[in-house]
Amino acid sequence: MTIYRDRSNEYIRYENMLRGLLQSLVHVKKITSGTLAIQVLSMMEAKGLRSPLLNCESLTLNTHIWKPVLPEIANMLESSPKLKTLVIMASSSSYCDYFWDEYTEHRNFDEKSYWTSRKKPALCLMSSLQEVKFIGLGIYDFDFHFHLSFSQFVLKNARVLQKKVIN
Repeated sequence: MTIYRDRSNEYIRYENMLRGLLQSLVHVKKITSGTLAIQVLSMMEAKGLRSPLLNCESLTLNTHIWKPVLPEIANMLESSPKLKTLVIMASSSSYCDYFWDEYTEHRNFDEKSYWTSRKKPALCLMSSLQEVKFIGLGIYDFDFHFHLSFSQFVLKNARVLQKKVIN
């Protein structure tokens, strides 16, 4: 017997769960998120559902910087005006394209120029982001370009950046 999974219903369930979870975390100072959550949040953002404004000062994203998560990284930065520390932690287990089919229905942009095409930087880049850490850079060949363009975007726009670590 074959069990058929309806990923669109599964996605809606994840979307509702994550929206409620984020709303309950608006007061939290330190947040860590994985690739699947980031990908679902990115699709929510594509449908016009923004992340709630967060008061976190430290944000760790356990993901690779690649097309499905670019808009949500930008959204998380825009939704975290008090952010002081951003950590992008790429590991071999953070690669996830579970909702790729649903994602491609909602996104059509040039990922190679995503950061340079941004109209304005997030408030945290202008006023609070002091430290950025990239951990696990280059585990996959595809992520180096994305890390480099994101890194250039941060260096160009982060006005109070004091420390950048690439490990």
